[in-house]
Amino acid sequence: MASHPAATRPMVAFVSLTWLVIGTPGCGKRTSRNDRASTAQGQGTSGLAARFEQPRSSRAAHSASSKRSNQAGPCATMKARGQGSAPLIRIPAGPFWMGSDTDQRDERPRQRLSLPQFWMQRHEVTWTDYCACVQAHACRPPSHHGPIGPNLPVTGLSFDDAAAYCGHIHMRLPTEREWEKAAAGPRGLRFPWGNKADCKKANYGNFQDQGPCHGKNPGRPAPVESYPQGASPYGIMDMAGNVWEWTTPVVAKGNDKRIDDNDKQETFRADLAVARGGSCCSVFLLPRCANRLPLPRTYRDGDIGFRCAANNPATQSRGTHRPASPQAKHRTTGSQP
Repeated sequence: MASHPAATRPMVAFVSLTWLVIGTPGCGKRTSRNDRASTAQGQGTSGLAARFEQPRSSRAAHSASSKRSNQAGPCATMKARGQGSAPLIRIPAGPFWMGSDTDQRDERPRQRLSLPQFWMQRHEVTWTDYCACVQAHACRPPSHHGPIGPNLPVTGLSFDDAAAYCGHIHMRLPTEREWEKAAAGPRGLRFPWGNKADCKKANYGNFQDQGPCHGKNPGRPAPVESYPQGASPYGIMDMAGNVWEWTTPVVAKGNDKRIDDNDKQETFRADLAVARGGSCCSVFLLPRCANRLPLPRTYRDGDIGFRCAANNPATQSRGTHRPASPQAKHRTTGSQP
């Protein structure tokens, strides 16, 4: 006996809702913080990497290219413009607010901390930046990456790949504390630009034409500094959305209990690192400054990138050192929100 079409609707609705909540591996933060981490057990092309994977004919043509192309991967034909070309922004020493008392458990507590002066790259490391390192045989080619372009953020790199690049240009990955201060400013804003979400100020919220920013944002990484109106209080770009960014986690001590949801001890697992900032395909979360995504250090995907930081710009081999703009300086003043 043929079933009535209406009888299948609840199951279809359930399957559709499940897909929307869980998503495909690698795109956005889902209901469980281990959803993305679990895909690393059998690391394959996932998330944006799968969505933008080359057709079979293109992959076959690529595999038949020169030995140099095979070794350098997508960087073989990329015209590099020099390593570490992103301008540096000085983040002044002083106190700031970190964390949240109302959101994810591993963001708690909101607390007043202090950091010494440091510098951070104004935008995410681009393909041309990273490919210069690959072509110098100092960095490993990206894998499981998203779209490729000179001014697009490089993706498809593990935590250690990102750290190796920063070390090559005499810098390092930022700590979580540095990243959050650079993103949220001394007042601990909810978003880099203020306390209200805005699709016009960051590339987030669109995955396969669904999400709060569908029709407003592209649903894929955009060229760096495409959303200048979303700059942080210090004038740093793209701290919300575009691509997740690797940071160095701080091992919890005393009252600083920033731990993984699934780690009941007050220490951070040595095999994990933390990505910050959300991505273009973050649909079921807002790109809040306090948001954290613990992942295996070996994990790679098409919406995970990075930027570098330094204690002293004099040790950095290249780059322009710029102070925050007058507008950004004005935004760092004021009382706690």
